[in-house]
Amino acid sequence: MNTGYWWTITQSEKKQLMDEITASMFQPNFEIDLKDLKLENYINRLYNGRYREFKAELSAYYKLQKTNENALANPPLEMLDRGVNQLVDLCNHLNSNKFKKASSANSESIKEEVQSSYWFTSFLIHSGED
Repeated sequence: MNTGYWWTITQSEKKQLMDEITASMFQPNFEIDLKDLKLENYINRLYNGRYREFKAELSAYYKLQKTNENALANPPLEMLDRGVNQLVDLCNHLNSNKFKKASSANSESIKEEVQSSYWFTSFLIHSGED
């Protein structure tokens, strides 16, 4: 869980995560045939998005815990069966300066998008008043 992006995860870890998600979504005997390149690309994009959502949820939970110690003492339900090593890796990742810097940059970017959207909408509304 200390990997920031889906594409940097090893194939064996991807397979394990895909099996976990697939087992919860479909019948246990359901298999995805990744021999078709288009299907493999589609599945990778799908799981990339789900992985980002999962990490965002864990990050939000981590922020609620206020400290690294609280996060380690009160793991989210999604991490209970993953073992203490993955939880420690996740907390270390979320507490790292690299992650904090990237998270801050993302927050600023989102604020700028919202502000730009607000000003553009405001301009459209007021330009029609003449």
